[in-house]
Amino acid sequence: MNQQDPSKRAVGKAEALALSNLYKDAAPTGKNITATLMAKSWGSPSELVCYFKSVDCQCFQITTFRTNGHEYRDNAGNVDFALTSSINRDYQLSIRKGLRDKAPTLVSAILLPQ
Repeated sequence: MNQQDPSKRAVGKAEALALSNLYKDAAPTGKNITATLMAKSWGSPSELVCYFKSVDCQCFQITTFRTNGHEYRDNAGNVDFALTSSINRDYQLSIRKGLRDKAPTLVSAILLPQ
């Protein structure tokens, strides 16, 4: 499922619920994970949930957090996922999940050329 209106920064609540039911795979961990950003939804006021589909068809979600004002970036600060131009683009991701972490962390993201 793709975000219906890519001109929006994120989907509404009803569409977000449908996406969270579809994107249930555990996020892969490691470096050099290639995945397409399919949609985004708002979590809490400081969270933007990103829904990715990897090249091996895993559908997973990663939460990014507000960094500077209205920017929602990976930990390295490379990509602002709040931009409308980020939908349907391929990224090289680095994802980590520590033993005590409840959710995986998006360490870095690099926008791949189209």
